[in-house]
Amino acid sequence: MLVAAGLELFAERGFELATLDEVALAAGFTKGAFLLALFEQYAAVARAGSGARQAPWFIALTLQFAAQAARDPLLRRRLATVLAEAPDGPTPESQLLKALARVWPA
Repeated sequence: MLVAAGLELFAERGFELATLDEVALAAGFTKGAFLLALFEQYAAVARAGSGARQAPWFIALTLQFAAQAARDPLLRRRLATVLAEAPDGPTPESQLLKALARVWPA
């Protein structure tokens, strides 16, 4: 439903003009609900281990969620839980998660 709404809006208005708010609204979600759903998908990858974290978007999205968590107490608690549950590993992605876990302990 969300993807279909995005496809319609992007086709109609273009990637540069359609906003996340508009896509979420067209799909019947709030922007916050959409971001929470996105976070849950992100959290599943973070908990899965270093192989899953090789996605090219993982580090950038981790930093985006960390920045948002600095301003949102609920997201900060959820992120802290995910960080505490993330398995260790020698990869840059694993090291980033562990460094953030030190900043936001669960």
